[in-house]
Amino acid sequence: MPGDQQEAVTLPWSWWVRLKISDFLVIAVVITPAVNLFWRGTWNVLEESLPGDAGSRAWLSLAIGSPALLLAGLLQHPFRRLGVRVQGKSMLGYHVLGMLYSYVIAFASVSQWRGFWNLPDYYIPQMATPSGYGLRTILGFVAMVILRTVLLGGGCPRSVSVDFDPDPSESISDFTRTKPNAFRGGSSWTSGYGVYVLATFAQYPVSALSKHLQGTDKEFWKRLALEDVYLLIVNSGVVNIWRGVWSVYDCYILPEQPKLSAWLTHGGGAAVCFLVFAGRSLSNGGGIGVSIDGEADDGTAVLNGSYLQAGPNETARRVDLDVSTN
Repeated sequence: MPGDQQEAVTLPWSWWVRLKISDFLVIAVVITPAVNLFWRGTWNVLEESLPGDAGSRAWLSLAIGSPALLLAGLLQHPFRRLGVRVQGKSMLGYHVLGMLYSYVIAFASVSQWRGFWNLPDYYIPQMATPSGYGLRTILGFVAMVILRTVLLGGGCPRSVSVDFDPDPSESISDFTRTKPNAFRGGSSWTSGYGVYVLATFAQYPVSALSKHLQGTDKEFWKRLALEDVYLLIVNSGVVNIWRGVWSVYDCYILPEQPKLSAWLTHGGGAAVCFLVFAGRSLSNGGGIGVSIDGEADDGTAVLNGSYLQAGPNETARRVDLDVSTN
């Protein structure tokens, strides 16, 4: 067989089951809590460090995050060329460069989110009520449907990004400070993970149905409606997970020392993600680049992200498995 051709690998069904279970556990138990830890820490570091009142801090957060993300998008091609040069000299240097890039993008993403999140509460305090939150949720979802960006409404655990990818600079492109409540946090993440478990099984028939719509009358609109409804349900689970885990952190991680708690969770979340080669997940769907709803006609838009991803040969190479051909 020619040296540039890869031999096909056939894996037993049980191997794929173990892979999927392992993938689910790593994302749900390690990566998602770590990303949430980083966001919680970064969010509160900005809260503790920026001067002025709540409105000034929100504007400063936007002033930090938005220009950084804009520059990252504009300079992605020079960054890619720099990465190629560094990779040719030192793989360690290339990996460190990728980690630094991921960290800056993640920090800027949190900063931008924090600004947009807090400005409505500051200027329209009447909206900081259950009915106000509901109205904002509806308006936000309608806007995302119109802009075809519902796919961007989720984050970990529905979507993850790993540091194995050769080009980290290429783009395709309740967090309020209230008194912690452990029960509320536990109920939120329990219900959120319940939705995620169901989505883990439901994603395949929904994907098959989306793919089956190819060639039907008004195919695009049917596929768009199916994906948006499904993603709305899944993304609501993601929000519940985040709200719950965040509240648990507020309850148990040095609640009487907010500044120290913020820095510990900021550094701890980043460290865990980089240690498991998931630093690119720190931006949690933010950062640069967008994904447009309805563009993928092969059903892949509704599939959850994967940590142990790619084909059998690539997966085996990454985890150093000795896979035999059946």
